[in-house]
Amino acid sequence: MIEKLYEKYDQYKDVIIEVFIKHYGEDYRNIIEERINNVCLFLYSKPEDDLLFMQANPSKVPFEEREIIRRTNDDYIAVKEEERKFYRKVLMNFIRNELHISGLENIKEGYKFFADDSFNESNVDGFSSKSLSLLDNPDIPESIKKCIVIDQNIFRSILKLHDIPIDSFTPEVVDKIINFRNVVQYKYQVSSFTNSLYGKRMLDDMRKRSSRTLHDTRGLTALTLIPNSWAGYISYMQDKKNDYISIARIPYTYLHNHRSRAFDIEIIHELIHVVERDGNKVGIKNDGDQNSTIVNEIRTQNLALKLLKEIREAGIFIFDDPNEYTDEGESTYEVMFPLTKEFFDRYETIISDCAINNDVQRLYNIFGESWKDFYVAVEKTYYKNQNYNIPIEDDGYIKGLIDNMVAYEREGIKNV
Repeated sequence: MIEKLYEKYDQYKDVIIEVFIKHYGEDYRNIIEERINNVCLFLYSKPEDDLLFMQANPSKVPFEEREIIRRTNDDYIAVKEEERKFYRKVLMNFIRNELHISGLENIKEGYKFFADDSFNESNVDGFSSKSLSLLDNPDIPESIKKCIVIDQNIFRSILKLHDIPIDSFTPEVVDKIINFRNVVQYKYQVSSFTNSLYGKRMLDDMRKRSSRTLHDTRGLTALTLIPNSWAGYISYMQDKKNDYISIARIPYTYLHNHRSRAFDIEIIHELIHVVERDGNKVGIKNDGDQNSTIVNEIRTQNLALKLLKEIREAGIFIFDDPNEYTDEGESTYEVMFPLTKEFFDRYETIISDCAINNDVQRLYNIFGESWKDFYVAVEKTYYKNQNYNIPIEDDGYIKGLIDNMVAYEREGIKNV
């Protein structure tokens, strides 16, 4: 099933490249061809996603693949449980031996009070320095404080039942437990991945589709933990040197299970990131300033829809079903279009040139200091909006900043 998707992508890749070149300009042909041809497109999801997809869409999964999906999922569950048992012991030994806390061996399944099945959180977290500071903060919602207090009460009652003094778990001790648990969590994730059929299949697939020879697999674990589409790179050791591989991930069955019918817009969006990425620099994102992330994503989604429209005019459907697909309305970034689309459309040629060259300074030169105020305001407004299904249409502050940038750009032209 996934192999057929790869075949379709390979069939249309040259057309996609030409659409990108038409937009960015012939001067960037070599960059665009090199970056798209060398990216490792990754379409696999986690085993549980594949199984759920197969159960809901049996006609879409070839008969010979069904048993492989079942076996891979069963194996992944078994491997994770085996690794979980091992790393629970590692965590509990640290608490007993390194922190010198005794009596825990008498608590049945005591590890549950220090880590959940994913080594992510547990009741002991209620006594961390972070939790205590949240309880003292008047700006924190009562619902969050209530959850912290519940964790504290459960943990306190278990210790009392086994005559273990709560004083043993000072904020400093709890912080050490959480920090060590984070280390354990990473090792658990790496081991579960590398020792499973799922991990081996994933690595084999990346080796087939990558121009690089992969030996070091640790960096791939992070990729398996990202549920949605993603583009970036994975660093790894090659011949005792740091190297990296460019990745574009579209987890097909995961997205399908979550009712997405917009796969083509996903791949075009991520390929824009691929084309506009140079190391840690990507598009118009100001390197080192996380406040510029959302404005980069909104502009990327707007451009992706524009490029996909040209691809559709050529009658091309890459991953989408021509009888059941959507191009617009699937991304939460689009809620900001009423405020930003006109601006991005007007200056897309300039912005694209800055993006593919990662030249953020040029945007300041063109639009003035209002550029930073704009992307910070867009970021805050996007995250402040709790309902991502309702477009944000009225924000006088952002509209004012856009007016300032347009006026600054016009004044700059006059002075040239």
